[in-house]
Amino acid sequence: MCTQENDETILDVFGEHEEVILDDLYPNRETRKRKSSISERRRWSLPYFMITSPELAHRSCASTPVSTTGSERFSSSAEEACDDAKSFPFILGSALEVTLRTPFPISSIGNSTIFAGRLKAEGKAPVRVALKLIRIIDEPHDSAALNSLFQKLRTEARVWKGLVHKNILPFMGLSEELAPSPILVYPFCRFGNIARYLSGSQNVDRLNLIRGVAAGVNYLHRCGIVHGDLRPSNVLVDSTGKPCVCDFGVSRLISEAGFIPRKRTINYTAPELLAMETPEGEPAVPTAASDVYSFGILGLFIQSSKTPRRRTNKVVVDRKALEELAPQREAYQTLVCDELWRVLEMCWTFDAPLRPNMDLVQEKIRLMR
Repeated sequence: MCTQENDETILDVFGEHEEVILDDLYPNRETRKRKSSISERRRWSLPYFMITSPELAHRSCASTPVSTTGSERFSSSAEEACDDAKSFPFILGSALEVTLRTPFPISSIGNSTIFAGRLKAEGKAPVRVALKLIRIIDEPHDSAALNSLFQKLRTEARVWKGLVHKNILPFMGLSEELAPSPILVYPFCRFGNIARYLSGSQNVDRLNLIRGVAAGVNYLHRCGIVHGDLRPSNVLVDSTGKPCVCDFGVSRLISEAGFIPRKRTINYTAPELLAMETPEGEPAVPTAASDVYSFGILGLFIQSSKTPRRRTNKVVVDRKALEELAPQREAYQTLVCDELWRVLEMCWTFDAPLRPNMDLVQEKIRLMR
């Protein structure tokens, strides 16, 4: 239970702008029923806020590998974390204060609305953070579905806080009481997502960015984690220009809890997922192989800043229509070298079992010059 008006841990986050926030969180006003309105409980202590830092990450993922043939070393040291994470204070168990830099979101993508804020522990310097509010969309749901989502996030949070890699965005915390829906807390990346970074930067080493994303995705796979939604908006760039993969597994959790997830981004989705179900009639779910497909398209975008045009008018999508969605070499002849094209082309092989694993993909890209 949360205790109201604690002198040391006060969260005055939404204030007079609560209607703006609620309209964005819950377009359908019937879904705005969780315990009470923000106006009635916007000043509370923080009863459940899991905060991690590199000092707390002692768990290696090597015990649950997807593949065992790669050369990347596992490490839980701070040196392997994002550079921005090295300045995180030791927060667990401290009094916390969270404030918004602006009451309006800085981004609204897919199933999330993102706010910029600051998190301060007692006696520590404030840390700039991104507050990611998971939106509950479309139709009203009962509290059981929302409680299920919170429970799933609590379970995943224990896994996320143990992930320490320079190309994985560090997970800082999960809050249950700041808003009617969950809030995930991450370090703020001032360059934004990789599409925005590329559009505003000249003379960027694009191959090195692809290497970083490959390393991050491979790390997740070695930890037994499928990302499930690889696309430019889920790769952020930190203050050093390093890509950090984020938002892995969130869409799956929303769907499993009974809510309607956002529509898939067709350009980055493997054909077996567009087919909606397997040949056996089972629902299609993301796999490590579908991540490899998405990585191939994402790598193509990073190198060229050009997303393949992939449209089909068919109501029932057959194999031929899906095969036609693959990128064509002539459209990228002057933008992507032959060596990189061959590796990326392997990734978007139509048949999932024929795709390479991320160990092999990362190694081939690492050796490129």
